[in-house]
Amino acid sequence: YALSSDRKLIENLYDGYSSIGCKYLTTCNYGFKPSRQANWLELTKKAVDIMQPFRNKDKYIFGCVPPFFNSYATTNINTEFCEFYKQLVALLKGNVDYYLVETVASYDHAEKIVEIINSIDNSGRIIISLYPNDNNQVDSHKFTQLDVYGLFINCCDFETMKNFYLNHFHNKLEGKQFGFCCNK
Repeated sequence: YALSSDRKLIENLYDGYSSIGCKYLTTCNYGFKPSRQANWLELTKKAVDIMQPFRNKDKYIFGCVPPFFNSYATTNINTEFCEFYKQLVALLKGNVDYYLVETVASYDHAEKIVEIINSIDNSGRIIISLYPNDNNQVDSHKFTQLDVYGLFINCCDFETMKNFYLNHFHNKLEGKQFGFCCNK
């Protein structure tokens, strides 16, 4: 609602983040996808446009690459999935500093999204946010082989995050950035 009706509210939020020293800002389009809004592409463009003045203030912009399916779903990849990411990446290209592939629920999804991003923009600035589910535990070794800038664990409590890292990534991330975002 705010993106369409009160752009100044969103701008003020980002300005506040910037004022307190945040150097990395993420576009506010996590929920914009065809299953939720017919005008998802228009809304995403608005979210990206709001960020452009901040790129001139020594800030880095993460372009949100949300899950196409419901969050945390490991649904099979289909044509609509691929077309969504092709359109999204084409819009983000040149307007963001990093692609933040959010709450990845399966390696297959991550691999296909990375392939699509690299086919449109081969800058190598992709960060994968992993959801620590059973699929990602089984395929954790595959994530370390993806040609991405970094990985981080997200959407879990601290204990789950710590154990997921220690059991699946500790000493296996040579040459990659790695981080945590504990938000539960």
